[in-house]
Amino acid sequence: MTKQKQHQIGHLSVILPLVATGVALLALPVAPSHAQGTTAPTNIVPLPTSSDMFRGQDKPGPYQLTWKKLPPRESFAPVVVVDDKTLSADAYEWNAEKGTITFNEPLKAVSMARIVFSYDPDSSERNASPASAPITVPLLRAGSTQLQLTALTGTGTQASGEDALLVWGLSGAPTRAMGGTITTKALLAPDASQKDGDEAGANLWERAGLNVGYLMGTETSGLEAKYARGGRSFAPLVGKSLGMNAEAGDSRFLAARYALAPWLRAEWKQDTMNFAGGDSAQTSQTMLFRMGGVKNQPALNFERTDNGSTNKDGVSSGTLRDKLELQAKLGGQVALSGTAETAKKTDGTDSAAEKTTNLALSVSAVSNDKSQKADVAVTDVSKNTGNAIEANSGVSVTLQASPSVTIVAEQTKQAISTTPKEGEGEKSQKEQIKAEAKIALAPGASLAGGVAVDSSEKSDAKTERQATTISAKIGEGKAVELSQIVISRAGTATGNATLDTTDTRLLLRPVRGLTLSGALINNPEKDGRITGIKRQELGMKATVGALELGSGYALSELGTQEGYQTGEFSLSLGLRFNQYTRFTGEYKDGLFWGNAEGVDTAARGMRVFSLGLTHALGTAFNFSLGGNMEQEKAGGVTPDDYKANATLGVKF
Repeated sequence: MTKQKQHQIGHLSVILPLVATGVALLALPVAPSHAQGTTAPTNIVPLPTSSDMFRGQDKPGPYQLTWKKLPPRESFAPVVVVDDKTLSADAYEWNAEKGTITFNEPLKAVSMARIVFSYDPDSSERNASPASAPITVPLLRAGSTQLQLTALTGTGTQASGEDALLVWGLSGAPTRAMGGTITTKALLAPDASQKDGDEAGANLWERAGLNVGYLMGTETSGLEAKYARGGRSFAPLVGKSLGMNAEAGDSRFLAARYALAPWLRAEWKQDTMNFAGGDSAQTSQTMLFRMGGVKNQPALNFERTDNGSTNKDGVSSGTLRDKLELQAKLGGQVALSGTAETAKKTDGTDSAAEKTTNLALSVSAVSNDKSQKADVAVTDVSKNTGNAIEANSGVSVTLQASPSVTIVAEQTKQAISTTPKEGEGEKSQKEQIKAEAKIALAPGASLAGGVAVDSSEKSDAKTERQATTISAKIGEGKAVELSQIVISRAGTATGNATLDTTDTRLLLRPVRGLTLSGALINNPEKDGRITGIKRQELGMKATVGALELGSGYALSELGTQEGYQTGEFSLSLGLRFNQYTRFTGEYKDGLFWGNAEGVDTAARGMRVFSLGLTHALGTAFNFSLGGNMEQEKAGGVTPDDYKANATLGVKF
C-alpha cells in the first residue's frame, strides 16, 4: 500500500465516524486489497485494484466500469456488493473486454453498488463514460457554510496505480442578492498530481478549483453568470468528474433569456475560456430565437453561433454559423421538417474563407393503420474553399404501399469546379439516378428489381452506364437458402463496364452448427467495377462444442489476359482445451496461373501456414508459442522462396 493510499485511508478513518450518512454510503463490505489474495507467488507483482461505486438506474445494465480490457475474471475475481450484500458470480454478467457489468435483475435507483476489481496498468484502458459517481460526505456546517469531503473513485493516475482522490469542498448555501441567487464553492484536491515531480502540482493553488454562479429569474426569462477556475493538476484529474472544465484555466459564462410570449423566446449567451500557461483562449457566442412549438403548433428556430479561438502566437480563427429550423405536424399523419444552414470559416491566414451552405427538407406521411407510409427527402450542400467549388444535391422517395411492398427512388448529383492559381480550371460532374422495388412474396421469399443510371463528365469527356437489377431469394434463414441476382448493363462506358453480371448463391444448413455455402458469379463486381470474368466459391463453417472449423475455396478467372486465373484456399481451426489454454491453426493458399512476359504457364503464388498456442496462468503470467511459414511459389524452373519464424512470449 503506497503512502498516498495510507494518507487517504487516514482521512476517511477520522471523518466517517462523524457523519451517519458517510457510514451508510461507505461502510460496505471491504474487499481484499487485491483480488488474487495473499497466496500469489512472490515473483508476481500484484495488480492494482479499482473500487467503483454507483447507484442503480432501474435496469440490469450494462453499467460501465472505470476500466476496460481487464484481466480474466477466472484469475482475478471481482467483488460485487449491492446494498451491503456480496453477490455470487452467477448473479451478474462480467465483460472484461468492454469493462461492463450487467446484473440478472434490475438495479433499483435506491440501491448502491460497489465493485472492486483488478486492472492491468500496461493493457487496461479507461472507459469514456463510467457509471461510478462521486460520493460526497458533509462534515461540518456553520451557518450557511458547509465543509464536505468527496471521494472520486477511478480518478487516480494509471502510472501511479492509485484508484481514488479525496477532494475537500467549502460551499456556501444559495444567497439571495441583487434580485437573484449567488452560489459559491471552493475545492481542494491535496493529492492531485499528474506525475511525480510535476511542477504544476507543487503548490495548492494548482490543485484547487473555484466555482461562483449567479442566477436571476427562470430558465426561460432571466440572467445567468458563472466563473470557474481549475488549476493545472486539479482540472484534468478532478474537473470533469465535478462538472467543471477538464482544461486548466479560468472560464466565464454569461447568458440572458427573455420570453416575450409563450410562443416567442429569445436567448443570448457567451462562453469564454482562457487557458493556463499562455495567451490562448476560446470564445463562443450564441444568439437564439424560438417561435411556436407550443402544443401542436409549428416551431421555427433561428440560431447564430460565433466560435473563435486564439493560439499562443496570437493567430485568431473562427467559424460563424447561421441555422434556421422548421418543425411542423399537418394533422395527425403528416410531418414536415426543414433546415437551412450557412457557415463561414476563417483560419487566420491570407487564404479565402471557407463557405458552406446546407439545405434539407423532408416530408413524412403515414396512414391511420400504419400499413402505408411515404417519405420524401431533398438535400442540397455546397462548399466554396476559394479555389474549388463543390455542390451536392439529392432527392429520395420511399413508398411503402403495403407491409409487403416497398418502393425506393433516389437521385444524386455532384459537381466540382476547381480554379488553380496558375493554368486553366477544371470541371467535373457526376450523377446517379436509381429506383428499386422489393416485394415480400411469402415468409422467407422475396423479389426485388431496380434500375440505375450513372453518368460522369470531366472536361470534354462524358460517359454513361445504365444497369437493370433483378434479385430473388427463397428460404431465407431456413435449411436451404437460394438467392439469384441478375444485372444487365449498357451505355457508352469503355472496357468491361457494360458487361452483364449474374450472381447465384446457395446456403445449406443440414444440421445445427453446420453451414455449407456455394456461389457462382459471372463478371463479378466490386465497388462499381468489374473485377473478373468468372468466380466460383465454396465454404464451410462448423461448430462442435469448443471446436470451430472453417474452410473456403474460390477460383477466379481474370479478364486482363486469356488464361489468367487466381485460386484462394483457406482452412482454420480453433480449439479451447479449457478456460486457460487455446490452440489455433490456419492455412492460406493463394495461387496464380497464366502466361506472363513469355514465361511458360505455371502456378505462382503464396502459401502461409501458422500455428499458435496460448496458456494463461492468470493475467500476471501468460505463456504463448506461435510460428508461421511462408512459401512463395515462383513458377517454372525458378526455385521457391521459403520464410519461417517462431515466437515465444512470456508475460508476467
